[in-house]
Amino acid sequence: MEGKIFSERHGFNQHVEPEITIRNEGNSELNGVIVQLALDCGMQIKNLRSLICNLLMKRKDENNYGYDYVYNEVICLIDNAQWYEVYDIIEKINAELNSNDFMQRINKYFIKHGIGWQLVNGIIKTRAPEALEQIISQSLNLLDNSNIGYQTTYKELHKAISNLSIRPEADITGAIQHSMAALECLMRDLTGDTKSTLGVILNKDNKNAKTIPTPLNKAIEYLWGYASNHGRHLNEGRNPTYEEAQLTVGICATTITYLLTKNIKHVNNIGTSTIDNIPF
Repeated sequence: MEGKIFSERHGFNQHVEPEITIRNEGNSELNGVIVQLALDCGMQIKNLRSLICNLLMKRKDENNYGYDYVYNEVICLIDNAQWYEVYDIIEKINAELNSNDFMQRINKYFIKHGIGWQLVNGIIKTRAPEALEQIISQSLNLLDNSNIGYQTTYKELHKAISNLSIRPEADITGAIQHSMAALECLMRDLTGDTKSTLGVILNKDNKNAKTIPTPLNKAIEYLWGYASNHGRHLNEGRNPTYEEAQLTVGICATTITYLLTKNIKHVNNIGTSTIDNIPF
């Protein structure tokens, strides 16, 4: 309990996360918060100026000596940076400080103010709504379990998530392609049909206990059709949105989790896993 503030001690900070409203744009308040957090976590103002100048390839003002002058110069530098450069600055500050305190506090700010990014292991990554984050995390944890062995599916799903995190523009079509590829790869492995597309597999034998039952298979088939039109075979003026890509990744991750948990006994039959080893 020591060190916690009033709202944390009494649980008043346990509220529903605000909707994500900020992603690919600047935020002047965030700029000031970054500077203050860096200073609070032990960085010297002159070192912070040097870090930002080096990153932005700017020359520091040699006429600024006092704290207030250097502070104002830092604020001016970060306010005039591109929005995605601000997140580069966050990564550099975190690396310089090597402090969990900075990471935790900046992530807390992101959540509280509906910013769709998070600092994970020193890297800024996209942040989805809390429920979707849990779904994706569960799916990746299942796939990454060394006793299961679906590493190609894991890599494809991980690529899909990484594509959503690219700055300054997310690779939306890449996210759609890789998430569907992850699901297709897993379905091929589970059914033993290594040549058919996901769409064909879904229509082959819906009584197969290893696949997706009717009518749920139709929903995934429609998603496959959407991905074909918007992720692989693009038409002019029909570009998918970030939200559509995020939804596709989420559905694929949920379906992958469903298929893995459904087929755990099948995996056990060849002595490669036990249900207790699956990290939910």
